[in-house]
Amino acid sequence: MVAGLDSFSVFRLRLVFGWIAFAKRPLQKGELQSALLFHQESTIKSTSVPVPAYVIDLCKPLVDEHRDSTLGFIHVSVKE
Repeated sequence: MVAGLDSFSVFRLRLVFGWIAFAKRPLQKGELQSALLFHQESTIKSTSVPVPAYVIDLCKPLVDEHRDSTLGFIHVSVKE
């Protein structure tokens, strides 16, 4: 487990990396946040519960947010 994160946050990080890796086109930050919100495996299925910003921020060492708000890996080797 990643230091300081609960198992659900680690699960979310894995989802983020998977969606970015297998997307047909660069994902918008908002699209990724929506996907995380609707993929929650909890009893709370409300759109009023936002995805914590730290989930995407934790990906930043390997994921770059471009000027157009799309997300992609910092280098092709990360995807491999």
